[in-house]
Amino acid sequence: MHTIEEVIYKICLNEKVDISMYDIDEYIQVASENKVFPVVFEYLKKRGYISEIKHEEKYREFLLTREELLKIAEQILFKKSDQTECLFLKGFGIENYYDFEMKRQFFDLDLCVKNNEGFWDIGNILIELNLDLYSTMNLYNDCSKNLFGSGVFEASSGNSTFQGIEVQINHFPISYRTFINWETQAYKKRKIEFENIKFTVPGPESSFILMLGELITRPKKVLIRDLIDVKFILEKKDYVYDLNFIIKKINELKLYPALFYLEKYFIKINADVPKLLKVFISNLPIKKTSSILFNHVIPFCLDNSSRPFRDIIFYSLRYITNKLNDKDKCLIFLKKTDVIIGPKWFFNNRVYIYLMKISDVSGNFKWFKVDKYHLLTTPIGTFVGCMHALYSDMELDNLKNELDKKRLENNL
Repeated sequence: MHTIEEVIYKICLNEKVDISMYDIDEYIQVASENKVFPVVFEYLKKRGYISEIKHEEKYREFLLTREELLKIAEQILFKKSDQTECLFLKGFGIENYYDFEMKRQFFDLDLCVKNNEGFWDIGNILIELNLDLYSTMNLYNDCSKNLFGSGVFEASSGNSTFQGIEVQINHFPISYRTFINWETQAYKKRKIEFENIKFTVPGPESSFILMLGELITRPKKVLIRDLIDVKFILEKKDYVYDLNFIIKKINELKLYPALFYLEKYFIKINADVPKLLKVFISNLPIKKTSSILFNHVIPFCLDNSSRPFRDIIFYSLRYITNKLNDKDKCLIFLKKTDVIIGPKWFFNNRVYIYLMKISDVSGNFKWFKVDKYHLLTTPIGTFVGCMHALYSDMELDNLKNELDKKRLENNL
């Protein structure tokens, strides 16, 4: 007797399976949770198993989301500056490796731009398209005055079905202190085409490395979609993989835990582990363990930072304060710490800070203060910076009103 996960995995590979009409709702539910709904729906629909209107509506919503995201991607590519280099990560890029016209399930776009200027350029395009930063933007500055971080641009109305457009600057973040740089992402980059729109995406080697990084951001939560992605990325016909590059990057970036997650889930659903995945696991210098802190973060900082112990301390600090924020604990203390130390010091010491948008007024990148708050003008608006605790909507509204008054008085 096969588990539902085993059957769904076989469906995604277009294999013949035995299905009971009574279990269709459960198949659809598990497929959705594992982000392979479109593939499973099309398989069942083609064989006459789909009769519920709710499943048809869910599929139409997926197609609508896909269409919306394609239109946004088209606008980005049409309007962006010629100097703006960007890669479309995951999404359509990984779907490019799928067989038999499978559709990959996703509800957002992930882009990485090479530098600050590209971020401001694409950010303003998205704002023109009525998308904006309604959650936090995360940024830090390095010693060479380059910015790193990301922002998620979301629709201003509730009518859109997609979740957002995430734009990252140079780095694909894995944890608070670890990342995959632009050069690794852009290795063997290639042009692909969807509905007459040409995207630049990472090559197979970089796509696999990015997948491993993504798995570390959600430890121990492997999806069936991850297995499908890995299988098709690593089993591309008539393609010669640069195995040395992949092994080198796995070791440099300390991506070991993600390999163990994948291997464990393949085995769990009685699926064949891809041959290349076995090769990479056999080349690992450590025993099988899934500890993110001891087998990814600390080794990464020791090998890739000029001040590793400082970075490990900052990682621990950010990890703790993030947990406290999630649980709404010690917020008064954390906010007082923000006021006393200020986010700017952390920002200039390569620690991600939170930036919450309070105004559309834009300008050159510049820090200033209004009362106790540390504000930052950027080419895509004005933000309040915070390191330890996020501000409430009421606090942001009060600060916006205060800022408007100050600007009238002092022409800020």
